[in-house]
Amino acid sequence: MFCVKSFHNSSNSVFKVFCLLLVCTFCGDFSLFAQKNSGIPVAIRALMDAYPEEKLLVSFDYKKSDWRITFSKESPEKVFYWADGKLLPEDLLENASDYRTLIYNYPDEIPNPKNFTEEDIARYAESGDTENRRNAPAQYSGFLDTVYDSGSQLAMESNVKTITFLGKNVRVHRKIIEPLMRVESKIKSLAKNNASVQSFIKNLSRLDGYYWREIRDTGSRSFHSFGVAVDILPLGWANKIMYWNWEKNKDNPQWMLIPLEERWIPPLAVIAVFESEGFIWGGKWGIWDNMHFEYRPELILLREYRKG
Repeated sequence: MFCVKSFHNSSNSVFKVFCLLLVCTFCGDFSLFAQKNSGIPVAIRALMDAYPEEKLLVSFDYKKSDWRITFSKESPEKVFYWADGKLLPEDLLENASDYRTLIYNYPDEIPNPKNFTEEDIARYAESGDTENRRNAPAQYSGFLDTVYDSGSQLAMESNVKTITFLGKNVRVHRKIIEPLMRVESKIKSLAKNNASVQSFIKNLSRLDGYYWREIRDTGSRSFHSFGVAVDILPLGWANKIMYWNWEKNKDNPQWMLIPLEERWIPPLAVIAVFESEGFIWGGKWGIWDNMHFEYRPELILLREYRKG
């Protein structure tokens, strides 16, 4: 299903260990680089397993001291470097600090403000500051553009399809239609014996999917612009709070401390279903977006691989 080029074929195990430690020194967070049955870092293995149809080739570039990831089926081949999870082309490596990480650790649990320290509160306040967001490193989208053929709005929109999900129309990238249909089937099955899931379906107001735009107050493209994000909105917002920035814009500097019981949260069983098909939920971000689901199978796989 995918093709792998081993990072080193030497029979000298001591040399292999030395090279691996050298690689981790350059690559940052060691926890992302625990090995899973091969010399390839587990974070990159998750990336390969998430997109097997791309036939990614992986090798270690000793001149760059970094992992090289090649889309072998592209003509000409497209090459990206790991760059601490930023997935950059060679010509941007010297300016890697200008870009933010694309691959990160997606958590198991919803961050609970009851447990926040003063340092946590200060960090979230700084992250949510409008000026800081405008000046923060942007996300480089070349890797995702290759996966989703989304380098331009025209190219992207040739891949967008309108589907019906839980009775509502939504526009998404054609590549996520099958996982979304599996999510729908699982949710409908749960609803047969789960009143909260029945209520979730009954009280859906609308779904928002593909929309070519940037993330608010940043220079990074929204995942809606790749057609892989779906916002689920209940009727009347279920009289709850949906999104951190709407609350911040009400001049509430303590938006990060809004109790979980005051936020709209889909049934946990629904969140688990989405995750089982490769979607992450924005309610698990510190900068929370509780309506937002996003197809990121590599992050789900990485979380599972780290447990194993």
